Amino acid sequence: MRLSANQVGKLTNELKITCNENEELKRRLQEMGDMGRKVSEYENRIAMLSQEIERLNAVIEGKNRDIGGLQNRLNEIESMNKTIGSLQERITRLVTENT
Repeated sequence: MRLSANQVGKLTNELKITCNENEELKRRLQEMGDMGRKVSEYENRIAMLSQEIERLNAVIEGKNRDIGGLQNRLNEIESMNKTIGSLQERITRLVTENT
């Protein structure tokens, strides 16, 4: 079985091309593995951030309850101030009427 120099050259070129393609596929496979690790890291970060969001939402809900309580207290104080103002007016009238 004899091959001509031309055929050997063609086969050598095909072998080089195949080797280059093989190296490219190895490189891409390595990149895919790296991406898989990154995806796993991102999933862990997402889970951690989701937990932090839930914690912060609970804190916000607590603060909103506190604000509601303070708003109610403020309304009570304003009502008391109106009552005090009304009583002061009555006292002033009574004092003025009796003098």
